[in-house]
Amino acid sequence: MQKVIAIFSTVLVFLIVFSGETHAMEQTFDQEGQFEQQLKDGLSVIVNNEPFDSTVTFLDNQEKLYTKEIQLGYAEGIYEFKDYYIVSNRIDGSGGFLNFDVYETSDENVNLIFQSQAYKKGKLSVEDGLIKVSFSDDENSLLVDEYAIEDGETSLINSFEEDSETQFGFAAASQYSNPPYHEIDKLLTEKALDANVPPEIVKAIAYQESAWDHYKNGEPNVSNDGGVGIMQVTDQKYNQEKLTHDIEYNIEIGIKLLLEKKAWADSKKIPKINDDSAEIIDHWYFAVMAYNGLVQTNSPIKSEDGERNTDAYQEKVFQKISTTNNGIGFTSLPISLSDLDYKTGGQLGFHTLSYSLKQVQPTRYDVEKNSFITLTSNANLREKPLIGDNIKKELVKGDILTVLDSFSYGESRPFNRANQFVWYYVEQSNGTKGYVASGTVKPLGKRVSGSSRFETAVEISRQGWEQGAETVVLATGMDYPDALAGGPLAYKHNAPILLSLKDRLTAATKKEIARLEPSKIIILGGVGAIGDEVKLELEDMGLGISIDRIAGSNRSETARSIAEELGTVDKAIVAYGWNFPDALAIAPYAAKMGYPILLTQTNRLPDATVDFLSSVEETIVVGGTSIIPKEQLDEMNNPDRISGPNRYETALEIVEKLNMGKPKVLLATGQNYADALTGSVLAAKQDRPVLLVHSEFVPSAVGKYLNNQVIWDYTVIGGRAAISPDVLKELN
Repeated sequence: MQKVIAIFSTVLVFLIVFSGETHAMEQTFDQEGQFEQQLKDGLSVIVNNEPFDSTVTFLDNQEKLYTKEIQLGYAEGIYEFKDYYIVSNRIDGSGGFLNFDVYETSDENVNLIFQSQAYKKGKLSVEDGLIKVSFSDDENSLLVDEYAIEDGETSLINSFEEDSETQFGFAAASQYSNPPYHEIDKLLTEKALDANVPPEIVKAIAYQESAWDHYKNGEPNVSNDGGVGIMQVTDQKYNQEKLTHDIEYNIEIGIKLLLEKKAWADSKKIPKINDDSAEIIDHWYFAVMAYNGLVQTNSPIKSEDGERNTDAYQEKVFQKISTTNNGIGFTSLPISLSDLDYKTGGQLGFHTLSYSLKQVQPTRYDVEKNSFITLTSNANLREKPLIGDNIKKELVKGDILTVLDSFSYGESRPFNRANQFVWYYVEQSNGTKGYVASGTVKPLGKRVSGSSRFETAVEISRQGWEQGAETVVLATGMDYPDALAGGPLAYKHNAPILLSLKDRLTAATKKEIARLEPSKIIILGGVGAIGDEVKLELEDMGLGISIDRIAGSNRSETARSIAEELGTVDKAIVAYGWNFPDALAIAPYAAKMGYPILLTQTNRLPDATVDFLSSVEETIVVGGTSIIPKEQLDEMNNPDRISGPNRYETALEIVEKLNMGKPKVLLATGQNYADALTGSVLAAKQDRPVLLVHSEFVPSAVGKYLNNQVIWDYTVIGGRAAISPDVLKELN
């Protein structure tokens, strides 16, 4: 087998001296499993190494004497000297942090008398009475610490530096080579996207761990703690040969370990930020910390003064994200010393397990065609996706651009690892096109629209039902009454809502039905809304579609018929049936909950609505007393009114009162029903609330609400006539 010479940029070694005598026993343990080791005079130790927390238990003739828990780590080895035992512990993470415990045994007792700090990339061995740990620290020195144990006291007696090159040597010749950096950039990006991890995170971790060098000086990049390759994987349960020589496998395992650390938030081992959604870079802060190790050197703030600890691993990673991505700026977490648990052995825990961060940074890679992006700084619009003299014009911070294609890696060669951004081909509102660097922009949202309400409905269908749909709901595109109650029914069948003329399908609608390949179409409303000519046209398409019609003699009875299709419910929603905003604003909530929407009018509660409400236990009433008088509530079971002074604020009250606040929002015009109708099912499917805006501006109450929320993604339903670019600027 080829000899591998590990090259260490910096190494720290500490030695513990035991009065010049040699040790009698040493035993190492695997990362996972239960191990029993006989010591002396009936004394034994059981090591139980688990994926998260491990234990070391000393026994005397099988009677338990002492148990030590190792949190988020495992016992790596035990060493004997006279009446002392030294246990080395490896803390989970790429940092390879190692600490050690010294135990004293006497008269059938075992006492823990010393716990060391955590040493980065520590590797422990005992030779001729010395405990030796190689430890990576800075670039050019080998620091040696000497500890002595005398009369039950462990103390540091000496520190000095040695030449790391003398200690470890360097490879004589290059036998392995790294792929070109532009290929590594693509590998890291694509593997991250496959795992739903922001590529910025994975690239920066790899940059921090190895500077993207899977091999160094022609030899495998293996550190003295066993960290391997570009991601410096220290976990021994994975194929070490593949980790060493297969860069794709190394990246995949590194990402797998990072995802495992992210999941620690669910078991309260690390805090969550906001809703912990994966597409937000900030939400990975504690997972990145855990990737290296939950140790005090990675504390977000310094224990001595509470100041930000810029030397922490995760701080360095996030700084690399910023410097390699056009200066993306991150907001510091509001962490105080009381939030943190400084444990013995150099480990770090948390008293506070959730944080709210309003200003966050979404990944710059999750930007689709036709999305909006906004400039976070002044930037250059370029002719080509590369840095150089191809500047087309200067752009100003706050400008809103439309993305015309998915990202490009660019044409710059040779690739500079310090520039880890990608490029987007964009268009200004005046039609000027060119390329911008991804780090200079921030995703704002996406417009889903067509040239008419019919084609907008088609685009919504394509957005939410890309793989087709078993059922399609068909509503008239000319008026709203029959369609108002259709959202919950469409959601129940996982069906898009498409629009029709009274006597025929538009070409776009017909084409979309053919693409969806449904087995069933539900027509909402009678022949006065959608005539039998449309039914015949559907039958003539030859798709073998069964066609149902749900209708009543009026809008209230149609709503009741739709409600009956939903089955038995304990709660229903009542909205004003002679205008559309309130019913459509609550439609996503009604759809998600499976509650029917019933209709009323100002002068009375229709008989069809009264009839259905008699079977429910609770009623949500949407709209103020000017459209639904207080007297009507007396005819309902346990009514609860939601209303605002206007349609925009009523929609806002729905979101706030029903706790529908989400970081992703669907916006529709409050002046037309069609976009909100067809978009309501998409909103429910994507778990987004619907907020209404004016076509030319954001109502003040809506703007105030948005400013106080953590929102990073807007889906705008309808074209520029429905919601103008001025609205987008206000959102920005």
